[in-house]
Amino acid sequence: MTLQTIKCILLIMLMGTWGSAEELKLLPLSEKVVIFKEKNPDPSEVAYIGIRCSSLYGVMAGWLIENGNGESDTEYAKQFLELAKPFRIVSVHLNLTVNKMNAETMLSQQRALVKAYADEMIRGKQLNNNRFTPFVKADIETAKAISRIYEELAKAITAKDK
Repeated sequence: MTLQTIKCILLIMLMGTWGSAEELKLLPLSEKVVIFKEKNPDPSEVAYIGIRCSSLYGVMAGWLIENGNGESDTEYAKQFLELAKPFRIVSVHLNLTVNKMNAETMLSQQRALVKAYADEMIRGKQLNNNRFTPFVKADIETAKAISRIYEELAKAITAKDK
């Protein structure tokens, strides 16, 4: 994946209006993932968590591309975009098939999440010169912890689509 491709993906994520002027207040991701303890988690929650993790990794990749120090940061950005893939596959699949969400609503939700994470990173930079606030770090750790679940679901979805 080239740097230009990465920038195009990020631009698509950020295109359009943000919708409501209200700020999106995120709960820690760790509070949302308790649904995976249930036998049959709610598909809308599974999709929301997926789009949220995808958005988090996308913002991190974008930050590395815009503010990185060379090729190693570009490689890290590519890794974050790869980490986002299974989350994105699952959330898009569930939202379009099970939850019957239209693409415009889904994109609005993702834009709001991207903006919320970007705002949190900006706030961290302003407060203590560190974009990776405790909130962002905790969400990254939670996303890592549940990535295997989304990788398996994404594998099943893509195998079924072939």
